[in-house]
Amino acid sequence: MGGHDRSPRGDELEHEIHTLIEAPGKDIVLTGSITLAHDLLGKGLVDDLRLFLYPVILGQGRRLLPEGWSAPRLQLIEEVLVRDVMVMRYGIDSGHR
Repeated sequence: MGGHDRSPRGDELEHEIHTLIEAPGKDIVLTGSITLAHDLLGKGLVDDLRLFLYPVILGQGRRLLPEGWSAPRLQLIEEVLVRDVMVMRYGIDSGHR
């Protein structure tokens, strides 16, 4: 984001995201940073989640959703099976952010 070599935090994160939202372009997509995902979810800066369910059991790892973040705010919008991977898109109820 913005050429930084680190992820912005706190108010800086919100400023960076709002700057990206105002810029021309399409969706903002995040892959690979569970810490940044937790920050974005916690601040209500996520409109939808696109989850990819692979037929693999790892047994441990970091939680996708941050502590205290309530899953009932999700609404399944679409689901598609691509080869052996289930792709699910959930909308986030903006009334509960």
